[in-house]
Amino acid sequence: TDLPGLSALTGLRELILTRNWFNTLPSEVGSLSQLARLDASRNFLRPNNASLRFDALRKLSRLSQLDLRYNQKSGRPHHQELILKEVPQLEEVKITVWEKICSTPDSFVGASAADRDPTLLRSQLEPLGTVHLRRRLVQDF
Repeated sequence: TDLPGLSALTGLRELILTRNWFNTLPSEVGSLSQLARLDASRNFLRPNNASLRFDALRKLSRLSQLDLRYNQKSGRPHHQELILKEVPQLEEVKITVWEKICSTPDSFVGASAADRDPTLLRSQLEPLGTVHLRRRLVQDF
């Protein structure tokens, strides 16, 4: 993934790349020497060097927060530990642990769709993957 001109923004402190369908971070991310927070939530990033560009992230001495929530490929409990090990200057790595969301009792509001508040529907469905939603539809209907 390339974002032309990103490397010219050397004073950038926060970069928000949410909802872009990225499977790799931009190659220019390593040149953002002032970057303190990187929000790459809701993409398709994996917890490996090819996707997260660990080498580039390690160069960013001020980077303290990395948000990878709702990246379905980075949602296992050990992924957070792996990322912290690879990029030691990080103080916080946010990920969504899918196993916790899908197995938590009462993680759904109401016993059936008819009991749920329709104004909260997006917040109830967004954390779930397509496969899990299909199972719930089959189960409920």
